[in-house]
Amino acid sequence: MREFQEKKRFKRILYSKGTIFVLVIAIVFFSRATWGVYKKEQESAANALQAENSLKRLEDRQKVLNDELTKLQTEEGVEEEIRSKYGVSKPGERVLIIVDDQKATTSLEVPKKGLWQKFKGLFK
Repeated sequence: MREFQEKKRFKRILYSKGTIFVLVIAIVFFSRATWGVYKKEQESAANALQAENSLKRLEDRQKVLNDELTKLQTEEGVEEEIRSKYGVSKPGERVLIIVDDQKATTSLEVPKKGLWQKFKGLFK
């Protein structure tokens, strides 16, 4: 009989309003903590993806720079770079400039000056 009363007392304590309130508070607390960890994990995954993309871009850039450096270590590469940057030629060579027809036709029409432009021109 005593055992039955102890079980009844345990159930009464377990199902009391205070115990249920404490359990609900604990569930809310753990849920918020879990949600915070989930959000941090999502943010970390996004940062990791961004870091991977940045690393890939930097590796591609490094490859391009290494290729250019290798090219500049040869005589032909140095000559090509000097020619492209400064527009020079060797003695005895001629430079040929090709002008596109569409760009060559320019209008010599003088834009009309408005009243404001004329007024500003007086003070120059």
